Amino acid sequence: MKSILTSIGTHSVPIFLLTLLASVIMILDSIIVNVYINIPNEPSPIENAHLFTILVIIFILINFFLLAYARIGLSRLKKSMSSISHSNRILVVSQLIIFASLIIMSIHVLVYRFNEIMLISFVIYLSSITSIGFLIFLNYQFFKWFLSKRNPLILLYSIAFVFVIASLITSVLYLGTNLSHYDSDVRLTFIKTQISGYSNYGENLDLLTNLYNYLSIFSFMTLWIPSVYLLKSHAIKLGKIRYYILVTIPIIYFVLPFLVTQYGIFDQFISEYDSEFNLIYYYLFSPYKQVGGLLFGLVFWLTASKIKRENVKILVRIAGLGMIMLFGSMVIHGLTYVVSPPFGIVTIGFLPIAAYLLLLGIFSSTIELSVDSKIRRELQKTGKQFALLDSISKAQVEKSVLNTVKQVIKETDVKDTNYVDPNILNEDYLEYAKEVMNEIKRIQGKDNASK
Repeated sequence: MKSILTSIGTHSVPIFLLTLLASVIMILDSIIVNVYINIPNEPSPIENAHLFTILVIIFILINFFLLAYARIGLSRLKKSMSSISHSNRILVVSQLIIFASLIIMSIHVLVYRFNEIMLISFVIYLSSITSIGFLIFLNYQFFKWFLSKRNPLILLYSIAFVFVIASLITSVLYLGTNLSHYDSDVRLTFIKTQISGYSNYGENLDLLTNLYNYLSIFSFMTLWIPSVYLLKSHAIKLGKIRYYILVTIPIIYFVLPFLVTQYGIFDQFISEYDSEFNLIYYYLFSPYKQVGGLLFGLVFWLTASKIKRENVKILVRIAGLGMIMLFGSMVIHGLTYVVSPPFGIVTIGFLPIAAYLLLLGIFSSTIELSVDSKIRRELQKTGKQFALLDSISKAQVEKSVLNTVKQVIKETDVKDTNYVDPNILNEDYLEYAKEVMNEIKRIQGKDNASK
């Protein structure tokens, strides 16, 4: 087992394939009910119970290896961070509880032939709230970095995560409202039989559905714009036409399902071909969030490929994996119909590990880069794809300097007031620190120009 973890930590291919496997599991888990609706003969209830159990087992194994990979990244940090350590403990506890809950669900459907709505709700709330907490902390850091650097890239990422957090909150409200209309137990029968009596429970669900859709589009757009900019250095290798086709496909693929639903673009095909067309449609367009997440994660993955320092390379790679998995796990249409076994719940269960990997990767790599000027200079030569990490690491450097100045002022005020000019306010010292940093930047700029 130790050799397997070492292999994962030192090679990019195994961990990337593991992430793709997680994406496949999320896609299968979220579309399986809609597929059953549109096929003439669905599997038996006990076969569905076995399939759900297999999904749960694979889910636990994937999370185990991702947690192990995150630990590899943590072990290589030069500077320990209490916030990341606390986040790691929260993640481990929440994941263990989710594992136990999903195992109980599997036992319920295999042995007792039912699922409890309360347990399903518990996993949804725990997964969503944990991930929202991680993302709020990450976005708080983005906001502080933006205040320091005033960089539009940082602002776009911060706005995007605001929309992501808002869409997660909306999805929790939607799923909670939907589940509240079901009986306490959902019996194991054929899927079609279970959903035959389903109806939309009024305007509240419609409102939340529309709000969730628009927030998803806004979050996608605000991440797509900086991603296209950061990947632009690859346009030379691919050619401009092929590059813009490549980055445009995800946005079309993401927006098209919303336009289809909103304007009834395929209504004629649905009326003529009914289940056959629906089946093809679900196969083609269900992975729309996974495709988008792959583009956003590619930004970090390609940046990591340019980094020689192994500890930073792993952390940036972790950020890319977190981005890919976050968008893949933000799919709630699998729980539109609440059935037994509860297909769709495994997808939601990936939310905490995805948000944590994103937090760990971005925040920790920024801290590592902020204390290593040599690697920052090396990566600045790689092109635009490093622009985001370059900006936030510089912002972190300024933040660290100002914090040091504040601490020195505080200690000097307490220990020996004779060293402090009483006519100068603490804020002035901070301004002096900023002026010194600006002067250093000016000198460095001249040096770079002369070279």
